[in-house]
Amino acid sequence: MISKHSANWVNIIVIQGVYSALSPFKIGIPIEKRQLRSFHTSKKPLKIAPVKPQPGDSYTESFTQNEKLLVLIYEGFSKLFSVDSDVKDLLLKGTGYSDFLTISAALSTIPYFGTSTRQKFSKQHIHVASIPETYELMQTYSLLAASPSPSYFKQFIMSQLQLLHYNAPRKDGLLALIELVCGLRDKENISTEAFDHVARVVLSKPKSVPTGAYFDSIGEQAYNLLVNINRPIVANCICHFMELLWHKNQLVSNDFFLKKFWSCFNPTNDVHSEVIVSETSLNNNINVLLSLTKNGLPKDFMMAVFSPILIQLWSYFKFLRRNSQPEAVIKAILRGFLLLSDSTSNFLTDIAKNLTVDGGEFWAFAMGPNQLPQIERKLNGLDESSVSSDKRINSFLGELDESCAAFVELCEDLDESLIQSMFLSILKRWLKTDTSQRIDGDEDPFFVLVDLRLLESIGNKFKEKLARTPFGMLELVYNILLAETTPEQTKSSLLNETVNEGDSDDEDEEVETQSSTHTINVALELTSAIISESTLSLDKQCIDLLRSLVSVLKKVQKNVRDDQLKLTIGSFSERINTVLEGDKPISSAKEAQKQTLKKAIISLNDPLVPVRAHGLYLLRSLVEEKSEVITLEFVLNLHLNQLKDSDPFVYLNAIKGLESLIHWDEKDVVNILTRVYAYPDQDNSEGSDLDERLKVGEVLLRYIQGKGSAFSGSLAETVADATLHLIRRSDEKSVDSRLRMSAMSLLGVCCKTNPLGILNRIENALDCAIGILQLETDVDSSVMRRAAVVLINDLVEGTSLTDKVPFPPEYKSKVWEILNYISSTDKDILTREQASIVLDYIKELLDISLAKK
Repeated sequence: MISKHSANWVNIIVIQGVYSALSPFKIGIPIEKRQLRSFHTSKKPLKIAPVKPQPGDSYTESFTQNEKLLVLIYEGFSKLFSVDSDVKDLLLKGTGYSDFLTISAALSTIPYFGTSTRQKFSKQHIHVASIPETYELMQTYSLLAASPSPSYFKQFIMSQLQLLHYNAPRKDGLLALIELVCGLRDKENISTEAFDHVARVVLSKPKSVPTGAYFDSIGEQAYNLLVNINRPIVANCICHFMELLWHKNQLVSNDFFLKKFWSCFNPTNDVHSEVIVSETSLNNNINVLLSLTKNGLPKDFMMAVFSPILIQLWSYFKFLRRNSQPEAVIKAILRGFLLLSDSTSNFLTDIAKNLTVDGGEFWAFAMGPNQLPQIERKLNGLDESSVSSDKRINSFLGELDESCAAFVELCEDLDESLIQSMFLSILKRWLKTDTSQRIDGDEDPFFVLVDLRLLESIGNKFKEKLARTPFGMLELVYNILLAETTPEQTKSSLLNETVNEGDSDDEDEEVETQSSTHTINVALELTSAIISESTLSLDKQCIDLLRSLVSVLKKVQKNVRDDQLKLTIGSFSERINTVLEGDKPISSAKEAQKQTLKKAIISLNDPLVPVRAHGLYLLRSLVEEKSEVITLEFVLNLHLNQLKDSDPFVYLNAIKGLESLIHWDEKDVVNILTRVYAYPDQDNSEGSDLDERLKVGEVLLRYIQGKGSAFSGSLAETVADATLHLIRRSDEKSVDSRLRMSAMSLLGVCCKTNPLGILNRIENALDCAIGILQLETDVDSSVMRRAAVVLINDLVEGTSLTDKVPFPPEYKSKVWEILNYISSTDKDILTREQASIVLDYIKELLDISLAKK
């Protein structure tokens, strides 16, 4: 263990050695930022005597002593960090490593040192950067980049920092970037702005790095992070920039991100081992897909992600059910994807076409040594002729029943339109009315059997759902019967093309009659089942189609030869007329919106996170359409309730929905959100709803930034008054500091965005900030004093960016005095530092103003 005396020696070396040698070059982290032990102690800034330049003919000779001292300290630190020990661990976490890194960068860049010195230490800097965790390294680089320093040093630091998320020695630069920008190690609530910041950094490829190498590294890191399903914020952030990249460049997205998990379910045949995809790799791939489905990604992106591997996922789902393995995860993945599709998508139909598929051409799923699924090469050379045909048929039928049961289970809770669209597609294929799905030559009886069994299973399970949305099936019936009105000569000629030349005309006629009668009977039975449904609700489309169907039935009745069938058709036409007389058409668009609202509300109560997020997406679509089936108050309350959800996938979607509501009715929504934020009911003003109020504050923040210079008028004053109400503690003695800090942040953004919009509130804002600095001086209020200094900075910056709103003259000297006092006497070092930065900014503005005069 490092002793107290050793720690003191390290401090002496840093202060009298490192800072003395570097201060002539203005390099390093300001010593004020590092006085952590005196964090709450009133101390004057520490004065450090620099190493004086020596007389010489050149700068190199003048700064020889500085160079020698830095090299000496560098070599000492290098020995300490080369051996694993308690000393090394403490130096990494406290004083020591940041100075070692600073010395290394300084020796690599200071132009007054010898060329050989710069070249030597520039090569060694890679080793120095590999010592700490990437997060600590990135944090130190960020501090150095934010500290005042000469351009040559800052450029070197920035060049290292810009590449760190790509080429970190520990291959975890992307994670470190997300943790640092989003504040995952010290923040409870994550702002969506942080996600945008990460995306900007990742998508801004350094010019010095080849595109392939850069996105190879980012893609590999992103995949590995998505494997960890227990870090939802990290996964959400990665999905955010993957979505932006996909919209920006789909080829890059496919080649460097999506192909990695596509290849797991579409393995190539160049792997020579028996195990093609190991248990670990397959499990990791499933975790990645789960992370993607939980993040509420846009529909088009999800379609692109899952379409190439949909059938393989279906095969995997069946394999797990067959082997009594937990299938909830893969079922949630498939359902999460299918919930995003609509009736125009063919994904369910594609699964139905491949109902009995098992693995791939040369591979199959199998249980590995740890009793987890893996992908193995299929065994070759099996003699199927040794298995009797009866056994093969029984095996096929058993597999078919199992597949039908799995398919029906997967379809549960899916949208009715999806199920009906898929059912109609299979029905058309079975009746051979869909030419796009017909098979050349003779129809394989096994395919016919598969379709028949599947139709039976779906019909038994989803009878009510199929009948509630009848237009598709009525349209199918109409087309079937319309074909029966074709002149017999044409039908006979078409039929003759598919029979043997040796058949007689009588046989042809008999075949045609039997086929026609069967088809008409099936069509009538379908229609009867539809209109017999007690919950049937016919829209205008269905009613128009039924009227057309009556006309077609009259033509069919004339063509058929079976007298009994003629009577059946006539009676059925009368029945349809009775239904038409008893139903009034309703607006199909409105009915569709009602169904969407119903699905959204059901989804919001679902235990699955992707389903709840999808419910918010459906609500947002209704809001953007300004649908008549919803009211502003109702939808607003739904979104506010979802803000209380602890899962970021849900509450971030709720924030997006509230933004859409503002676009719908700006005045009412902003007023309501402002009341929730600043003036909640007394019974609910504390405790459980604090997080909700903070999230509402983020919605208001994004609203202000989105409005820009248009942020003005009564709404601007309302928001400003709400923030002032929270900042003052007189009304609510126990207002949480986080809420007051949020309010000060909002008020500062108001001024920076458009100070003219809150012109009459600027003096009140200054009074609040000055009051906090003067009155809230205890240790626990340090965060409030920091926020007050930032608010003053925002007010100064906002008024300096426009000539229309000057900084209040009567407050200039008061602000200057309080900042001067705070910068030298405040107990909190960060408050002192921020006050000094604002003072420097004000001095800079004064210099610019004097230069113009």
